[in-house]
Amino acid sequence: MINQAELHANALGMGFESTRTVFDLSSEGKSVFEALAKHTPQVREAFEAMQKNIPLPKTAAANVDGRFYRLPNHNRSFCYSLAESGSVADSAVLVIKGSEPLLRDFPRMLDWMLQAPLRRSTRVMSDHFPLAEGKIPGALSLREAMREAQTALDVQKQHLVHYGELARIPVPLLVHSISEQRKDICADILRNKLSLSAFDRIEPLLQKGLAIYVYYYPSPPIRANYQGDLSTPQFRLFSEKTLDEGSTVSNWARLLIRLLYLGYLPYSVRNEGLGACVDFGNAALDGGFCDPDSIIEIDDRIDDEFFSESVIQTFKILQNTVERLLGLSDSSSLYPSIESFVCWQYIQKLLKAAVASEARQNLHLDNRFRKLMAPEDVSDVRACTRRKNRVALYTYFAKRCVQDQHYSGDSDP
Repeated sequence: MINQAELHANALGMGFESTRTVFDLSSEGKSVFEALAKHTPQVREAFEAMQKNIPLPKTAAANVDGRFYRLPNHNRSFCYSLAESGSVADSAVLVIKGSEPLLRDFPRMLDWMLQAPLRRSTRVMSDHFPLAEGKIPGALSLREAMREAQTALDVQKQHLVHYGELARIPVPLLVHSISEQRKDICADILRNKLSLSAFDRIEPLLQKGLAIYVYYYPSPPIRANYQGDLSTPQFRLFSEKTLDEGSTVSNWARLLIRLLYLGYLPYSVRNEGLGACVDFGNAALDGGFCDPDSIIEIDDRIDDEFFSESVIQTFKILQNTVERLLGLSDSSSLYPSIESFVCWQYIQKLLKAAVASEARQNLHLDNRFRKLMAPEDVSDVRACTRRKNRVALYTYFAKRCVQDQHYSGDSDP
């Protein structure tokens, strides 16, 4: 029996890719899947369809085609609206990420990336993604897909247990492994298009496989940096109708604090230059975060300085996002500190309110975070700013280890 997703795709003359599943939420995270199906019942039918076949759009260009659409600047993903009637912009979606190498205009897309700038990067896209971010231009590596899916699942499981609902981040549904034959065709195209240094950087990723990642998001995944860039009237209307700047910023603050309560850093300094879930390109207008790739678990390997710097940078990135959303980022050169100061005071108020409102039984914020947010006295200030004695030269480090009797006795052959 053909279900609605297949009917919509067939009616549009779309192609299909037979699914080769390497991650399936219904087996990897049953509690999360059942919570999702209860909240959005129509997701079950669409999910079952994509367990068999993944629809392929006709083009990688931004457009709306029936229930399928691609938002501007979403170069590696398109959406299937779960709306049962009315506008496709008024519904949750399944996001299909990584199908572009299977599309007819993939070579032309790469030609565009060979000459297109990427925000503030000094490189064109085709060089930036491999050399600065370790990503395949226009494609999704199996490694990246599995990492995103697992991170999102881990967070969703914890969030569901402690908050009784799913977080406004992606809910991973499926990861499909693209066949060796299709992967080799993609690799040949990339080899012929990219610079030698760019291709050398991504070749190991290609060898390990390409993927298509399907995830659920509770609304159109319109990111903060796409406001005003929605060429389709129904999405422009949706944005104008639903965007409440105060609610959006407050929801970002609440979600950030929830992640900290659950034992995660929303961003860490390991991700420097690679983006953050709270940045202008990933924070969504519905108050959620579209890309969880920067989220890491707080574990014993994270020392005090790393923790503090990561939290501080998270706040700085969030402030930058809020300033740009509110149109405060282009401040005057005359008295230039006003916008930034006022914005930070506002964010700080929201964060402190969230610390109180998002507390739950059996959840505790890291004590380092509490001291960082509100040092009560000079001793707290000194504790937060205490630095490790870091040794730059290995010779001195080894000598110190011997002196401290921490040397293990192992030696290189």
